[in-house]
Amino acid sequence: MFALQVNQAIAGAPASFPPTTQPIGPDDADYQLGLQAGRKQNYIQAIDYYQKAAAAGNSSAMTRIGLLYQYGLGVTQDYSKAMAWYQKAAAHGNTYAMCFIGDLYGQGLGVTKDYVQAMTWFQKAAEARNTLGMLRIGWLYQSGHGVVQDYHQAMTWYQKAQAYGSTDAMCFIGELYGQGLGVPQDFQKAMAWYQKAALAGNPTGMFRIGWFYQFGRGVPRDSQQALAWYHKAAAAGNPLAMVQIGRMYQSGNGVTQDYQQAMAWFQKAAALGNNNAMLGIGLLYEHGNGVPVDLDKAREWLEKSAKLGNMLAKNELAKLSNE
Repeated sequence: MFALQVNQAIAGAPASFPPTTQPIGPDDADYQLGLQAGRKQNYIQAIDYYQKAAAAGNSSAMTRIGLLYQYGLGVTQDYSKAMAWYQKAAAHGNTYAMCFIGDLYGQGLGVTKDYVQAMTWFQKAAEARNTLGMLRIGWLYQSGHGVVQDYHQAMTWYQKAQAYGSTDAMCFIGELYGQGLGVPQDFQKAMAWYQKAALAGNPTGMFRIGWFYQFGRGVPRDSQQALAWYHKAAAAGNPLAMVQIGRMYQSGNGVTQDYQQAMAWFQKAAALGNNNAMLGIGLLYEHGNGVPVDLDKAREWLEKSAKLGNMLAKNELAKLSNE
């Protein structure tokens, strides 16, 4: 979860990270211009505007500069500089910056991994009613990082976050019910929380509803409903949904088998960094499904997937090297 930023946070698109409670007034023209440049992925121009706004004390601009350094967008990736900018923003009361400091500690990026420090920063943000901080605390309890694993505490923090409107928290509550973590397993309750999140526009909620329909979790299996929900999630940018659509076309599950469609959906998800999509592309090239057999391209995509930790890709590479 540390690496996975919550919806509309920062993954690949810093300009869409959640607004802070800092008022945006007439003195924030440079900040707004930075946002516009960021949305166009003109990060070099964006950081110039953010620096001007930061010099005037805009903590949101400071935080965004930190994000650009953390992800190496428009600048050389530098976790130390990211931390420095987050610290500046946090000193100005920016609660998202507090969360991102916690993320750096939680991932050990530019600092020694320290879940206790991560928890401290998440708590500071949560005390200021930042739902991202609440989610992070919930995840630490759910995973047992830096604290004794406690699903009840996780649920408590997710409930706090959803009470303040966090649709991601609704999805995490659904996950606890779906897996029976700290509560009796209840697919109907899980589905209800996913539906609540989806109704509010959350793509993860849409994806989970599709998953439940595809595999019959608390509802009858329904490939058409699954595909419809996956398409909604994919349209909202969810790469997991794109992968599932690709797999359905690859296998002919609920749709006419179509390897070209499978490839197209895998490519969309791969462009968003999904390693399962990269695996899918590699396998299509390896087996000549919808494309001519091309073992060089197969290895290229399998290696990309393996570098991101995909064990199936690693196994497939090993098999190819033995042939």
